[in-house]
Amino acid sequence: MYKYLLRTQSKNSWERVGVGKRAGVVFPLFSIYSRDSIGIGEFPDLKLAIDWCKKTNNSILQILPLNDTGFLSSPFSAQTSIGLNSSHLSLSKLIGVKDTKKEEGYLRKKFPYRLKRVDYKIGREKIKILKKIFEEKLTLSNDFEEFNNKNSVWLNDFSLFQALKTHHKDKSWKKWPKGYRDKEPRFIDNFRKKNQNEILFWKWVQWQCYEQLRDVRGYADKNNILIKGDIPLFVSDDSVDCWMNRDYFLMDKVTGAPPDNFSLDGQMWGMPPYNWDKIIKDDFNFFQRRLAYAENFYHIFRIDHVVGLFRTWMIDSKIKIPKNGFYDIGDDKKQEERGRKILKNILKSKMLPCAEDLGIVPLSCRGALRELGIPGLDVGRNQKKYREIAVSTISTHDMDLFPSWLNRKKMLSQKNIKIGVKEVLSSQSIFSILLIFEWLFFSEIIDSNNTDKYRINIPGIISDKNWSTKMPFSMEELLSHPANRKIKNIIKRYNRSNFS
Repeated sequence: MYKYLLRTQSKNSWERVGVGKRAGVVFPLFSIYSRDSIGIGEFPDLKLAIDWCKKTNNSILQILPLNDTGFLSSPFSAQTSIGLNSSHLSLSKLIGVKDTKKEEGYLRKKFPYRLKRVDYKIGREKIKILKKIFEEKLTLSNDFEEFNNKNSVWLNDFSLFQALKTHHKDKSWKKWPKGYRDKEPRFIDNFRKKNQNEILFWKWVQWQCYEQLRDVRGYADKNNILIKGDIPLFVSDDSVDCWMNRDYFLMDKVTGAPPDNFSLDGQMWGMPPYNWDKIIKDDFNFFQRRLAYAENFYHIFRIDHVVGLFRTWMIDSKIKIPKNGFYDIGDDKKQEERGRKILKNILKSKMLPCAEDLGIVPLSCRGALRELGIPGLDVGRNQKKYREIAVSTISTHDMDLFPSWLNRKKMLSQKNIKIGVKEVLSSQSIFSILLIFEWLFFSEIIDSNNTDKYRINIPGIISDKNWSTKMPFSMEELLSHPANRKIKNIIKRYNRSNFS
């Protein structure tokens, strides 16, 4: 059956990653830490995650979005569709900087090694330190200039936006004075001249992020591990994209989801929906830039909320009641036509797309995914039959973890946890990818009777607990744990040790 994939429009991507069963793991970068990182998982920590993958026979490392969120906790609240989150930068690995021990020591005192949850103040503190380093210790290189020139189309806008955000004390661009809000040339040109160094700083930060994450990609290639990135479909209304390209968005509406099994009242995400007519008319340049940059880091990527490509649930921004929303396209035929057109354009990327097709899904969506050779997502607790062209799992970052679900069903036992994992691994799905916490419950590294504190996100609520879950131990401790062999053996048993 898998040979069918080499006859689809995803053929080139499948040839790059290889057609065969694989196992994988989701490591949220904010959740992990090493002896070298400070306050939050840093880009180099992903190398240790790659080491763990190799040690346990997992050949896919999946991560949550790494877009810059402007110091907000949710990785899906992107203030840029392209730029990376500087919170994850490692000070000790900065290029062109000789010594950061003093700065690292300062941050370690404020953000101790074993914090119980992520403290997102680390982002602002790192920016303060990075500005000091930039002003006092900076040596700009030819590589930086090359990066600057190559990425100028998006980097110039992003760095200007960040400088303006700083100037306006982090207020939303919608609350800036009219001259800046509406990008009047006289105001913008004058600001550029007076703030050249501040704008250059933000470009330098993005270059450092690029180099550190590219280094991770190179390490993955050497170890035959595939990195699966996550590209949010929508961006925050307070983003450089909305500020610069307002005609790509319907700014008087917000996106969400109708009532379904995941949320009985529906969901309101707050991000503006796209003006697809304009994006399609511009030959998808907006999405092509995003994907082209992501190719520097990922082999595979997750299409967040693929259903939104076919039809988007929109809510009037003044009403803000999810169940009173509506689909932007009501006609089934037109939904399919638009969804297929967008997916075919996405397939121009070198990366292999995998689709998150949960919720209320039109038949045309799953039919198109299969025809195009794009894996969907099958969650084991909701079904016993898995698609072959799919990623199988038992939890996502938006769900309670599997032991918690078993507990609600009064079925919690180590035996049932193992049955759930085995069903996923033995499924016909080409990829089986579990959250790191599920792997740890399975191997009894952490207690399955205390799982709620490891839940990543509860959709539809604002809480300090969302997106702040941390591993109970460092990556070095995880790597040396004897239970890793148990994971390695079960992946081998179900023929998912694919390192071709």
